[in-house]
Amino acid sequence: AMRAAAANPDVARMSAVSAGRMSTLAWAIAGAISAYSAVLILPTSQVSGGQLLGPSLLFRALTAAVMPMLT
Repeated sequence: AMRAAAANPDVARMSAVSAGRMSTLAWAIAGAISAYSAVLILPTSQVSGGQLLGPSLLFRALTAAVMPMLT
């Protein structure tokens, strides 16, 4: 449904798939994976939380979220 909404929103809408809802779902999943990876990484890191949380952590989480879509 996410691929259909991204590729052609009009056809997806005709198939009863809401493109807006799929976009919201994709961002929610990415945010949840990002938060989960932060919880897993923080106890094992040698740096304080403020230095570790940033674009590099988000990049790792988004990479993990995109990998299943590539297969």
